[in-house]
Amino acid sequence: MKRTIGFLLILSLMLMAFAPLSAVSAADLDTSETLTYSTVIWGVIADYDQRGCWDVIRDKFNIEFTFEFVSEDLFNEKIGIMVQTETLPDFGCFSDNALRLHTWGNEGILMPLNDLIDEYGDNIKEKWDAHPNYRAAVTGPNGKIFWLPLVQYGRTLECDNHLFVNQSFLATLDMKMPETTEDFYQYLKGVKDTDVNGNGDMNDEIPLISCETLWAGFSIFHSRLVSAFTPLTMYDMRIISPEGEVQAWKASDGFREALRYLRRLYAEELWYSESLVWDQATMYALTDIDPEFVTIGAGNGIHGHAVCNWESTRWKDYEAVGILNLAEGGSNPRTVGGIEIGSQINADCPNPERLFVFLDWMASEEGSWLATMGIEGIDYLAPEPGDLTVNGDVALARRRFSADNPAPDDFIPSTMGFSWPWYSSAISSNPYYFDFDKGYESAWDKFTTQYFFKLYEPGMLPSSRYWPQVLYYDDPDLNDEMAILNTDLWETMALAQAEFVTGVRDIETDWDAYIDEITRLGLPRFLEISQMMYDKSIGK
Repeated sequence: MKRTIGFLLILSLMLMAFAPLSAVSAADLDTSETLTYSTVIWGVIADYDQRGCWDVIRDKFNIEFTFEFVSEDLFNEKIGIMVQTETLPDFGCFSDNALRLHTWGNEGILMPLNDLIDEYGDNIKEKWDAHPNYRAAVTGPNGKIFWLPLVQYGRTLECDNHLFVNQSFLATLDMKMPETTEDFYQYLKGVKDTDVNGNGDMNDEIPLISCETLWAGFSIFHSRLVSAFTPLTMYDMRIISPEGEVQAWKASDGFREALRYLRRLYAEELWYSESLVWDQATMYALTDIDPEFVTIGAGNGIHGHAVCNWESTRWKDYEAVGILNLAEGGSNPRTVGGIEIGSQINADCPNPERLFVFLDWMASEEGSWLATMGIEGIDYLAPEPGDLTVNGDVALARRRFSADNPAPDDFIPSTMGFSWPWYSSAISSNPYYFDFDKGYESAWDKFTTQYFFKLYEPGMLPSSRYWPQVLYYDDPDLNDEMAILNTDLWETMALAQAEFVTGVRDIETDWDAYIDEITRLGLPRFLEISQMMYDKSIGK
């Protein structure tokens, strides 16, 4: 699932089947009984149930939570089992596929949220009044809403995949930031063939890493190394031609050329082979394997932790590469809209009104602040007059801990962290701390700020060229058909691209067989339906 990841917008849901929602307002709900709701957390987080935020929520709403933690690589499989065995928890972010969620909703697995939003969603509706595209994104063709949007403020979600290069290594090699894929290749060669970290070991430098087992935001196959050869939509296989034709960029000649380039990197051991199979935790461990010497030349991913552990300060060595091969038509991988999928509620969840009142509060400034900033005196300090952020804005807080004043080993934050379903809406943390004199204090601060937009702007294609982030189909049968086609094609393309790069398939002799394979799986039908719905969405 995608959504390594930012400080953001989550709103959630639930409808009670036994009493008309219009009969009771949020203020009139009986909160005398302590209610407990179950949820599933994407990732494994130590001491999560001991965070101070749960005490605040218990005092305010008289509700508690039970958590089931599932590692990133097993999450989708686990949710699938829960759906099949009817054991989904009360609420959570169960999928990042909008079509699948609406299918589950229409099958009675998820609860429609429309009435809950109308009755209890004051904060949600305030956001939607200001940003109507939020409501449009979550509303299915039958008018029902089964998930709430996650909107990531302060983060460049529209350019969500970055290629980071070690600046000290560049200086040692007397090179400039790469502007072409050939420049980047020569840089990686230099890292491999030179003791660029100066520790006397010629073999410990790793030119390039990525994590292909996570979502597309970490994948080389969705990076600027590929968009240098073909326009691509992040998190989707479709792209729109200048003439308005829906095409599959993973079946294009440009993608084939990109695979030739990636095969070259892999064959010459410039792209770390474990990147295709390892999990996020293993990648993090490698980036900090030597406490004294940086070993990673470049890394691909959403944030700076593509090249360094969260706790490391090595992110300071890295900067993001701009558009590669710009003069030859290189472009920016893009997700148009900046909306991700937030929470859903199990149709069998008891007492959904109490849960929804809390989740609507999460869309308020107060709720968002608790989720992302925590509690004053524990996680942050009050600002002083004249405090400015690193971006030059008026600061809303001072850090309690920093690189110069680290948190103790046993410190447990009060924030809700980065795991679903705790993303919140109003405030993202990185622009609000007092850091003006110190500069960026973490990889998160640096690599989620808006400077990426300026960096990538020269290669930004018009939004009409990228496949829309959420697009539903009027006919439920088409939804089901597209969900199956999308899954089959996506999995087949993912396997093929890995095999082309590793040499299991030959890019020259096996490409036609690959095109034949995805054609047999229904690519023409997939594009036909996509074209029909795209044309309708633009009024043709």
